Amino acid sequence: MSHITVAHGTAKAAHAYHDYEERILEEYAREVEENRGIFVIHDWRLMATYETEARRVWQDRMKARRKGYLRGSVVCLLKANPLLRMAVQTSNVVAALTHQAKVDLTTDIEAALAEHDAYPAPMSRRL
Repeated sequence: MSHITVAHGTAKAAHAYHDYEERILEEYAREVEENRGIFVIHDWRLMATYETEARRVWQDRMKARRKGYLRGSVVCLLKANPLLRMAVQTSNVVAALTHQAKVDLTTDIEAALAEHDAYPAPMSRRL
């Protein structure tokens, strides 16, 4: 699960996320392969706008990865302006064409977590 805490998406933030995802793909390569790719729930409820370079970085990094790394994802947007929604939909097309991955868009993070049985452990269990 990714969780954005900024209102404006930047190229620097897109690189930071994809650098993190690259580490996951490398460190858990066997598990990723066994599960036919990763599945990500993006909690982007706070993000409202983005810079064009951020979209380019996001899509270029996705395209550069080996086919099939992404099994699917859900992007949760709440405050997104129409251009950000359109950019996410464009990235959805890239994911579908490049990796045959289904990407859903929602405004309800709770429903997405429940549908994919992806609730994080309570803090008391993590300590």
